Amino acid sequence: MSMMLLTTKLYLPSLRAGAQVVARPRLRARLDEARPLVLISAAAGSGKSTLLSDWINHSQRRVAWLSLDEGDNDPARFWAYFIAALQTVHAGLGGRAQAVLQAAGQEPLPLESFLTVLLNELAATPERLVLVLDDYHVILTPTIHEGLTFLLDHLPPQAQVILTSRADPPLPLARMRAKNEITEIRADDLRFTPDETAVLFNEMMGLDLPAEDIAVLEARTEGWAVGLKLAVLSLTGRDETSRRSFVSTFAGSQRYILDYLVEEVLQRQPAATQAFLLQTSILARLSGSLCDALTGRTDGQATLEALERANLFLIPLDDERRWYRYHHLFAEVLRVRLQQNDTTGLPLLHQRAAAWCEARGLTDEALRHALAAGDAERAARLVEQHVEEMLSRGQGETVRRWLAALPPAAVRARPRLSLAKAIAAFNSGRLQEAQARFEDAERAIENAASEPFEPTIGRESSMLANVPASLALLRASAIIMRGETGRAVDLIRLAESLLSPDETGPRYSVRWNMALVEWMRGHMVAAERAFTDIVADGRAEAKPHLILSASSVLGHVQQAQGRLEAALHTYRQGLEFAAPGAPAVLPSVAIAYVDIAGVLYQRNQFDAALRYVTQAIPLARQLTSVQFLGSALTTLAWIRQARGDAAGAQEAMEEAYRASTNRDAAALYNAVPSERARLMLAQGRVTEALGWVAARGLADDDEIGYAREREHLLLARLRLAQNSPERALGLLAHLGAAAEAQARTGSVIEVRVLEALALRAHGQPSRATDALEQALALALPEGYVRVFIDEGAPMAGLLRQVTGEQRPHAERLLAAWELSAPEAMQTMDHAQPLAAGARPDPLIEPLTERELDVLRLLSGGLSNPEIAQKLYLSAGTVKVHLKHIYSKLNANRRTQAVARARELGLL
Repeated sequence: MSMMLLTTKLYLPSLRAGAQVVARPRLRARLDEARPLVLISAAAGSGKSTLLSDWINHSQRRVAWLSLDEGDNDPARFWAYFIAALQTVHAGLGGRAQAVLQAAGQEPLPLESFLTVLLNELAATPERLVLVLDDYHVILTPTIHEGLTFLLDHLPPQAQVILTSRADPPLPLARMRAKNEITEIRADDLRFTPDETAVLFNEMMGLDLPAEDIAVLEARTEGWAVGLKLAVLSLTGRDETSRRSFVSTFAGSQRYILDYLVEEVLQRQPAATQAFLLQTSILARLSGSLCDALTGRTDGQATLEALERANLFLIPLDDERRWYRYHHLFAEVLRVRLQQNDTTGLPLLHQRAAAWCEARGLTDEALRHALAAGDAERAARLVEQHVEEMLSRGQGETVRRWLAALPPAAVRARPRLSLAKAIAAFNSGRLQEAQARFEDAERAIENAASEPFEPTIGRESSMLANVPASLALLRASAIIMRGETGRAVDLIRLAESLLSPDETGPRYSVRWNMALVEWMRGHMVAAERAFTDIVADGRAEAKPHLILSASSVLGHVQQAQGRLEAALHTYRQGLEFAAPGAPAVLPSVAIAYVDIAGVLYQRNQFDAALRYVTQAIPLARQLTSVQFLGSALTTLAWIRQARGDAAGAQEAMEEAYRASTNRDAAALYNAVPSERARLMLAQGRVTEALGWVAARGLADDDEIGYAREREHLLLARLRLAQNSPERALGLLAHLGAAAEAQARTGSVIEVRVLEALALRAHGQPSRATDALEQALALALPEGYVRVFIDEGAPMAGLLRQVTGEQRPHAERLLAAWELSAPEAMQTMDHAQPLAAGARPDPLIEPLTERELDVLRLLSGGLSNPEIAQKLYLSAGTVKVHLKHIYSKLNANRRTQAVARARELGLL
């Protein structure tokens, strides 16, 4: 759904016809400096906009303009306006970035990827262009500041950004100064010099003031532009005696001067004009019709035009003079006076403004006025009508701002608003807060006296149209996270019974939750079938986030079955189908990146795993759910630990733990807490791990379930660290039996590894070797490595005892363990799964991960141009990769290379 934009925000301000401006060549020259950023930072009334209007009038550059307001704190809205402003000077510029923005939908904007696309489009534009972001001080969202910093850091030389602001923005200004990448114009620069003041009063306004009077005015205003302008208005029409009297009494601070001069200006206006100015001062934007709605008059447009001609601080926002705004400082003073003189009439003015804006679809402004009027009912209704529409446009920040602005009682009284707030809390992992919102929604349903209105978008895609069903599904999801599947199934069935056949969106949620239940229960065949179907539907309906999310769980199901290669294929196919042509533009690809990194880590392919996890982390930070950021940081921690960087590993793991808001969830859903405790044990911090186990309430006689299997595997490791192998063996016997019964080979491998260690510690070396050989037989064909050598020196001792058929595999693992971390990485990196019984000669030089990507596509019969398109490489780069592949595989042509790769188990 496209976003409705206000064209008045894109209006390039021009000087009023016949207006005269004091020439300020010293400042024009500063603006002509070709640096990436120009910052004009000064208080209101300093002349920032007038300076820019004059410069634009004389500049040869193409200039775009964006007037910012508080609503632009939503990143999706900010960047939509940013592109729209650029398109006022270059039609079509930013079109590809615009498509990325629209494709993000309800997911957070993929910031760096989106900006990379936009920067590439700017770089391809031959003309020099400037974008002015006016009133940047209203922007408070850190994500927007981060995005603008990235854009400025990579801005092509023909592009420039100008910011006007009342305060310095939180951008890396010091760094930009050091690199000479910023031009700064501040309050001292904007102050009128004595010569400029003389030109203003005498040459332009014809007041013929003596030099000593001009000096007094310049000194007492300190060259402040709006003070001088107000002085001009006050002096115009006075005789000489009156002028001298005015100048002699003119004194005080800027605030005092402003109050005094505005009072003087207002008193000299007719009573009807004074009333008009005060009543309309509550508006951020003014039109004749809107002013009429507030004042009850019919001369709104004529009055606005008269005010502009009188130069009474009214600024046009379009060429047709349909929309205006007051100078910000002037408006502030008018509002203060209005509040002092007419507090009883204020609510009525805001109510009229709210009604006018609502009737014309200006929801944000209507909501602001409704809240200012104290009309919580209207405000809540406005949000309820538009909340889902805004979510569908990706303006989640706007929705959160709206809900936060409403009185809590107004939210609790409306089922859909309570549900929307619950969804927001649930998606961000704040389950305790979500639980409170669930209860609010239930009470609101019980208390609702009338039928809810129809949503603004189709019922089939709406999660807010059927509040009882959606609430049941949300509750089910929360329960599933805790691993309590019995009650979840009851809630899912309840939701299903409340849904009509055409409510396809919620029905997807029914299918998803039932599939999760099967997974949490360890029913792998049913879970695999369910998620395979969901992935297929996602492809058919071109839903990237659904494809990637379902592929992630499907891959985890396959990993539980011990099928690493199948899981890797699933994750990679998710990437391929999710975003053809631009896989890096969706933050959801972080899901696949972190899953791929996990498999590569297990296979000891550190370089490749690190590349994927490094790509995953910044994208995962943009996702609503923190689950994938936690997984990415956990994988990074284990890579660092394996390379001997214990401090770095702990740092990454602690960041993952801090990001993990849902720490009470079952380990299958959120493994960060249990992995953090496992790292403690690996680093010898047994007491800390014991503390976590005690706080978690884990015990040897717990009921064993797949959802919390990782926690009980951690408990078994702790028993070994406490020199209690018999307790570990008892726990592992239950875990192993459950895993074998459900054909979860991945779990069986890990259980057998730990059983081997426990049997060795219990003085049963022969049985320990048998258990290890069983694990090796299951693990090595799929390329498992780290499940063995992450257990450290005790495992190395056991591997040395292996004889017979598994001896070569054990020696390979020992070689990795005995080398130092970097050497082990070089030896084992790019290790591929070996076919059962195969004994190919190893490569002298292993293939890189990118060469393996090329090789896989080569085996599929793709041509060089097709491979280049798939991997986003140039044709020349593909040829270089092929040359290296042929050399490493000792092949002369494609068919030889593919055949040799199959012999080596690379395909």
